[in-house]
Amino acid sequence: MLPIAKGVKVLRIVVASPSDVEFERGRVQVVVNSVNRGAVERGLVLIVTRWETDAFPGFHAGGPQALIDEILSIHDCDIFIGIFWRRFGTPVADAKSGTEHEYKLAYETWQKIGRPQIFFYFNEEAYKPKSKEETDQWGLVLEFKDNFPKEGLWWPYEGSAKFEYVLRDHLEDYLRKKFPLRVTPPPPPRNSFDTALSEIRMAFLQASSEELQVCLFKVRSLSEQNRDHPRVYEARVLERQIENAIEIDTRLSQIRTALLQAFSLQELSDCLYKVRSLIEQFRDHPRVFEARVLEHQIENAIEEKGAREVGIRPLWGQRVGGWMKTVRAHPLFIILAAIVVAITSIGGFSDSVQKLANLFKKSPPPVVVTGAPVRTGKLTGNGRVFSVDQHFWATGKTGDIGDVQIASAPVLDRFTYTTNGLGPHEFEWKYVDGRLNPEPAQFAGVMYLNPPNNFGRDPTGGFDLRGYRVVKWKAHSLTGRVNVDFSMGGVTWVWDERARVQVTPPFPESLSIKRLGIKTLDTNWQEFEAAFAPEDDLRCVINGFAWTINWPSNDVNLNATRTGPVSAREFQFEVRDIRYER
Repeated sequence: MLPIAKGVKVLRIVVASPSDVEFERGRVQVVVNSVNRGAVERGLVLIVTRWETDAFPGFHAGGPQALIDEILSIHDCDIFIGIFWRRFGTPVADAKSGTEHEYKLAYETWQKIGRPQIFFYFNEEAYKPKSKEETDQWGLVLEFKDNFPKEGLWWPYEGSAKFEYVLRDHLEDYLRKKFPLRVTPPPPPRNSFDTALSEIRMAFLQASSEELQVCLFKVRSLSEQNRDHPRVYEARVLERQIENAIEIDTRLSQIRTALLQAFSLQELSDCLYKVRSLIEQFRDHPRVFEARVLEHQIENAIEEKGAREVGIRPLWGQRVGGWMKTVRAHPLFIILAAIVVAITSIGGFSDSVQKLANLFKKSPPPVVVTGAPVRTGKLTGNGRVFSVDQHFWATGKTGDIGDVQIASAPVLDRFTYTTNGLGPHEFEWKYVDGRLNPEPAQFAGVMYLNPPNNFGRDPTGGFDLRGYRVVKWKAHSLTGRVNVDFSMGGVTWVWDERARVQVTPPFPESLSIKRLGIKTLDTNWQEFEAAFAPEDDLRCVINGFAWTINWPSNDVNLNATRTGPVSAREFQFEVRDIRYER
């Protein structure tokens, strides 16, 4: 474990539930990541413990549940979150399910020492059992609810999508009341900034999933105490790297859980697609190597599964697997395999060779991106104003993405775009006639996405903005006049790198790209607004705000070789107070 910073209190959360609320279990970590942003000022960091991410194989005299109990250490946690819907779970030695057993441990501990705080939730979405087994399970849930201790208060929620918002409100209220704001300590001496940042960076590179939350707390505290330091942007960059690391670990955990339940080629292919998407999204992140290891493991599993389905012994499939991966796509090898099949006429041997040839001719199980009906996004509440800054993240780079730098702070975002034209160029500008495009895209931009880096692949992404009439924001330039094209929406397609075409993502947004107008920024802060039109489909908005700067409208010209600008320019500007109003 990393040493905890002086004055930092770690609150450990244990999650218990049956398997039918797996979605809610996964969103607990997302909520905690968000709540931790505000917990910094209270000297707190929240850490989630779940059996699927923290347990490990082993033996215990009391059985598997006793082993899990030791790992979860419910008697030593601060908050216990229990969730029920249709299923009660599988019986264990001293309870009707593992979830009930874990709840009893939490309740008995609370009776003795006054903690953990117990948050218990029941999904009250409409449900009709379809079998006696489902009826029995649901009956146990209702019985548990009816017999809930008189000292306790459970909480209902309607549907998985609303759980995240209910839990976030409760955690934030609990922290506000239990841990009032403390007096901010004086900032450390200016010359200690570099040392502290270096220590956090080294700890981050060696941190486990749990220790990442501590690193995040430390770097946010450092940024807050040195907000006027000329190089505080470096701490902001490290903060974003740690946030990305937490997201990588969370998604890897979800993929590993799905992999344990994957029995068909299609299910394995889905896992492979998810891990490759993760690698593509965070290709330069130091923690992505874990995803590459998992990618290799899934590829091997697909090879072995393919060999079994065509009747070849798994051992033989393993022996030829590496060689097969290298040569099977080569057209000459496919021809050779066909010739072998044609000239082989020995009964059983011929059948085996035919199957082997068919296996070689098959490419790996295709990962197909299919479209999906547009969903209704998350609810925003009944407030008059809804903040983009707090619910969308400036993470979606476009155009010459290598030329853009993002420095996000609590109150504003600073963008720096240097028109080097070095790329890398993405999407339809990447290739020309099947070859890498040597020309720059001649523009760059950033999209504010929900959740971060979501280009229509997250089923929980986006907000329902119906009822809002206008979007407002403030902006100014730090480098003189610049023309910026503002917009929102448009996450309705993704780029298929293999086919080099646009395809519909699994979970697109409802709003086609909406232009908010080209604004001329100068050094003075200006406030802008753009009204929504009746035809704007705001059911599910993923890209809540975006900007683009292109070369022609800012007097940047392409050089004679068409590989870069005649003279590069740097544009730096800041945006804040982005919001929707009713």
